[in-house]
Amino acid sequence: MFKKVAGALLCALGIVLPGSAAGEPSLAVLPLRGTINSNFLVDQDQINSAVTSAFLNTRRFTMVERSQLGAVLNEGKFQNSGLVDDATAVALGKQLGVKYVVVGSCKADSSPSREVSGTKLALGAGLAHFGFKNKREVADSSETQFWQANIKVSLRMVEVATGKIENAFEASGDARTMNRAKSAKEATDKLEANLMAKVKGTAAAAQTGYVIKVYSPGELMIDLGSSHGLAADSRVQVCQREDDIVHPVTGKTIRGKKVVLGTYRVKSLDEDTSVVVAEGSAPRSIKAGQIVEVVTSSR
Repeated sequence: MFKKVAGALLCALGIVLPGSAAGEPSLAVLPLRGTINSNFLVDQDQINSAVTSAFLNTRRFTMVERSQLGAVLNEGKFQNSGLVDDATAVALGKQLGVKYVVVGSCKADSSPSREVSGTKLALGAGLAHFGFKNKREVADSSETQFWQANIKVSLRMVEVATGKIENAFEASGDARTMNRAKSAKEATDKLEANLMAKVKGTAAAAQTGYVIKVYSPGELMIDLGSSHGLAADSRVQVCQREDDIVHPVTGKTIRGKKVVLGTYRVKSLDEDTSVVVAEGSAPRSIKAGQIVEVVTSSR
């Protein structure tokens, strides 16, 4: 009971434990290396969180719970590694039990700029030689300070089993406001949205989606479309998992057995969604929120 309550709380906080039924493949975002200008009032941890959120919010990956990642990173063999190479990242991924690790770097800076604006005031004679069209006009200028914030990340998604780079991403964000903290926050938010859009369209992300509407047991809408590699002839499976199992000795949570409820073929699609129809007899236990896995894809 305690594990179920804890799991529900973690999901509510945007943290998913490996082995949960939220989806797959599993993934860990490792701390990024990089340089952050002192004027950029968003720190390294917040940038790491933004990158993690970008992957989590695609709803395509099972993310490592943060305390578990922290515990592994604090072990002696990883403390001084700096996570500078893919081999170290793969070793850490194996210990975490994930399919992918994300490594990379970031660069963030913020700098002030001034913008001059002015109006014309009537002041008296004798100023025509300064260039004013009317000798009774003079410019009354004022300066406004803005903060230009820029952030960029370069990431590699490495498959743990093979050590190969599955995908590479570059994403950025920028903002210009009169408030330094606001500029940094808006730039980081734009980075997260930009990265999420790029991740969502990758082959790795397209492997898993969800049922979002049930018209009937034989006709469903799913949240995978052409941007995820699906085409008119693509086939998907709707799945559910049995309850997770808690190991009686170690206490480790083990994923419940995956059960395929039915196979569906794409009937129509747009960029982000598809309507699919059952092949053969339609199962009666279909409901929104169940996992969809791609069987074949045009990609």
